[in-house]
Amino acid sequence: MAEQKERLRTTLASIGDAVISTDVSGNITYLNAVAESLTGWTNANAKGQPLDTVFRIVNESTRLPVENPARRALKEGVVVGLANHTLLLAKDGTERPIDDSAAPIRCADGEIVGCVLVFRDVAERHRSELALRRSETRKTAMFEAALDCIVSMNHDGAIIEFNSAAECTFGMRREDVLGRDLAELIIPPQYREPHRKGLLHYLATSVGPVLGQRLELSALHADGTEFPVELTVTRIPVDGSPLFTAYLRDITERKRAEVALLRSEEAYRTLFESAPMAVFVCDRNAVIQKFNRQASELWGREPTCGVEQHCGSTKLWLPDGTLLPHEQSPMVEVLRTGVPAHDVEVSIE
Repeated sequence: MAEQKERLRTTLASIGDAVISTDVSGNITYLNAVAESLTGWTNANAKGQPLDTVFRIVNESTRLPVENPARRALKEGVVVGLANHTLLLAKDGTERPIDDSAAPIRCADGEIVGCVLVFRDVAERHRSELALRRSETRKTAMFEAALDCIVSMNHDGAIIEFNSAAECTFGMRREDVLGRDLAELIIPPQYREPHRKGLLHYLATSVGPVLGQRLELSALHADGTEFPVELTVTRIPVDGSPLFTAYLRDITERKRAEVALLRSEEAYRTLFESAPMAVFVCDRNAVIQKFNRQASELWGREPTCGVEQHCGSTKLWLPDGTLLPHEQSPMVEVLRTGVPAHDVEVSIE
């Protein structure tokens, strides 16, 4: 018997968690070193003390005493876990969040002769959980506040995230699209097969040419209409099967502006070339950058655009035959003053 007790004591002393054992009355019979550290009581001083004196626990939020799990284990003969948010009050007043359980100790005939309480300090775990919750809260806030659409899918192509901007842009509710095939919902029919082949190719080879690239494609609205989007697809760095996130924005207005600009440029070119007079365009240094057909016919040759062809190299003569000084030429005056010059009569050479 003495040998068995010593073996048990050695086992309890080597456990990494805190261990307290009691007799059937709930008085302490043993504390291991970890329990001594967490409670502030030595094994010698704690022996014979009621468990509630050494193992004082309260609710973290209410500060009210929590039912000691060892009492229930002794009374009911079952393993009892501690309630969440339980604080252990050490002898010196130090508070530590703890968890774990109590179990009855039975002799050979099944009679309950005591209780063993095993617990651990979970402060570090709580800090990690709090940091994770805060991180998730920040991520959710940014996810929902993002102006661009954020759509995530798993390796099967099913949607797992769909933010508010995506709801607004695609005309679909998040709860209606989660778990559904992304291709069938927002990818036009002509792109669905390449999308699926690309996904299968990546899963097989880990090669994804479109990942990280800025692309312009068409997307599908809930009403079936197509609209242009700019998107970038990235892989989410998680263990296990890959997840992917697409960042999209509707570029319909930008495309309209580009078409309007192109039409405006075409109209300008048409007007420039069909103008019934010679037209030269110079930069701020009076270097010719552009000219129309009438200008080359008037000059008798095609000017060379760029730094080698300065408007000052064009000689201008007043009606009385006097050579007009370069600094007094209409183009130089306009560049210098910013005031248009009208009806200046000159001859060109």
